[in-house]
Amino acid sequence: MLARRRDRVAGADIRASDRRGGGVNAGSIDRPVVVGVNRSDPASAAVRWAARYADTVAASLRLVHATRLTDAMGPSPAASGGDVQIGPCRSGRPGDRLLATALAEAARCAPRLRISVRTAYGTPSSALIDSSSDARLLVVGGGTRGRWAALFDSVTAGVVAAAHSPVVVVRGDLEASGPVVVVVDGSDDGVPALRFGFAEASRRGRGLLLVYAAAGEDHGAGSTAVASQSFVAEVAVCRDRFPDVAVDEKALPGPVVAGAMPGAALVVVGCRGRRRLAGLRFGSTSQALLYTSACPVAVVRRAG
Repeated sequence: MLARRRDRVAGADIRASDRRGGGVNAGSIDRPVVVGVNRSDPASAAVRWAARYADTVAASLRLVHATRLTDAMGPSPAASGGDVQIGPCRSGRPGDRLLATALAEAARCAPRLRISVRTAYGTPSSALIDSSSDARLLVVGGGTRGRWAALFDSVTAGVVAAAHSPVVVVRGDLEASGPVVVVVDGSDDGVPALRFGFAEASRRGRGLLLVYAAAGEDHGAGSTAVASQSFVAEVAVCRDRFPDVAVDEKALPGPVVAGAMPGAALVVVGCRGRRRLAGLRFGSTSQALLYTSACPVAVVRRAG
């Protein structure tokens, strides 16, 4: 029964600036930044990162917490035939308390941000993937080596593989002063990641390091040797569109990519379609970036 009702959600829209007066603003939100909420420190860091990001790009923020139907207070949606409507801290259920804490944390980071809260009945992966269907960006907390490692590794892997929007995996609160790093294989599958990386570098006032990664030990003489002609042309287009971004390019063997970008502010990798990382074998280079990078990692999918 649970699997058949994963799409049942309930929520409320709240402006951070209205919290003291208890104001609630109903209605749809246009392409929000979505972030997963639970009890872990990585999730708290993700909430703060997502709030700051949403504020700087003039987007709204949606906080999503997944729970089992048996955790809901009162009759289940399946039994009652309707959604359970919640506020940030109305019923006293654990999920509501988590959302209330996350809401307060997001409001501290961005007091004027419009925030919505949502409880989804199902697994964390299914809830976040579902919520990404109308998202501008989906943000999740990065795994740790402690008690949450197994949960976050599995949830992150599932979300990255199947989300409908770009996904950012956040680890920690400190933002390094280095460049935005875009890791591609030089094929057209990396074009969305390239565009995303240039836009982020320009927004942040940072340089951009374009890394061409491949499975082999040697890339030859130059970075463009591993790039398609159309991808090289797209790099030129992005350079013209973002003349404020200083660009450096290099080619590296896939196994050394993860350790070659200390001080990066953000790492961006490409992804072709759903369930396939473009040019980067999931479980090797891409997995190393997602689970060992000291900075946030954005996975940007090519449609199709």
